[in-house]
Amino acid sequence: MLINLFRKKTDSNQSGKLPFQVEVHCHVLPGIDDGSKTVESSVEIVRKLQSMGIRKIIATPHITNETFPNTKETIEAACNLLKPALKRESIDVELVYSAEYRLDELFDKIHAEKALIPFPKNCVLIENSFIQPYWALEKL
Repeated sequence: MLINLFRKKTDSNQSGKLPFQVEVHCHVLPGIDDGSKTVESSVEIVRKLQSMGIRKIIATPHITNETFPNTKETIEAACNLLKPALKRESIDVELVYSAEYRLDELFDKIHAEKALIPFPKNCVLIENSFIQPYWALEKL
């Protein structure tokens, strides 16, 4: 028999709730990357996140040179499609956006133009290529 002596006791009211209230890596904006494809599916995802205790979502769609060349404008437009749908459904979750940047030529361009969409405190979410390491990581 295996016994976990270090497990915190759970409050019965917290069953199914996450231990945090802010989702910071979420592909919930409709139709702009490999996440949700429609406003309707985005609403259902947010509804489920809310049921798990999420109160704020920082949507982070991919920005990649090859597959998802999103911009602040495309991301903001998708966010502006979803917000009124959430309101219509009485889903009270704060929705803001940033991005998940692939370290590639497009990232270099956006960074040089000082056009990154940062998280609070000027942090950015990055991902490396699955094929090769980023050539300028030490310089960055």
